[in-house]
Amino acid sequence: MQGPPPAGQHQPKLLLIGDSGVGKTCLIMRFADDNFSASFTSTIGTATRIDFKLKSMKIDGQELRLQIWDTAGQAYYRGAHGVMLVFDLTSAQSFTSVRSWMRNITEYAGKDILKVLVGNKCDLAEKRAVPADKCEALAKEYDIPYFEVSAKAGTNVEEAFVNIATRIKREVIDALPASEEPVSVDKPVGSSKDWNRAIRMRGGSATTDGSSSGKATTSCCGS
Repeated sequence: MQGPPPAGQHQPKLLLIGDSGVGKTCLIMRFADDNFSASFTSTIGTATRIDFKLKSMKIDGQELRLQIWDTAGQAYYRGAHGVMLVFDLTSAQSFTSVRSWMRNITEYAGKDILKVLVGNKCDLAEKRAVPADKCEALAKEYDIPYFEVSAKAGTNVEEAFVNIATRIKREVIDALPASEEPVSVDKPVGSSKDWNRAIRMRGGSATTDGSSSGKATTSCCGS
């Protein structure tokens, strides 16, 4: 078990949101532990429940420890600095649900929280139910990055997590005054005046700009 972060180290909170069975737990396990288990079932109400995992990362030369939450519910949005919205590329219903999850995110975390859209199970090409152009169009509509990943094969998983972590670091952490306490779950930037200041410094919206990789669409090349 990892102890508390070193003094001065940022510990931003990332939520994974999406329908049950889309692979949120598997994505976290792949990224945090480089492990995959096909035996994982629905997170809620099972013995395999994982509330959160910690992953130490270095972004732009700065150490931070990402707290990755695998759960849903209004209370868990509190203190979040980013959201990874996950759907299953083999399930049209999970893709349709993205709009409902987006409304929840806006209601409970605010419209300016950083987001990334992730289509999981790109290794199951023969079972694909959601065309790539629809996925890309939805991401463009919401002006957020989109990645097609496979928790099983490891395809693009690290890239998706690094994208949202980098944006949190550059657009939230870097915009805070030097005297500000480190970002953590206990100190939610989203409800502070400094979060609003960060938004203003980014031109009125806490979304990525064209100079970053945030607007790019990344797709897997195979299983």
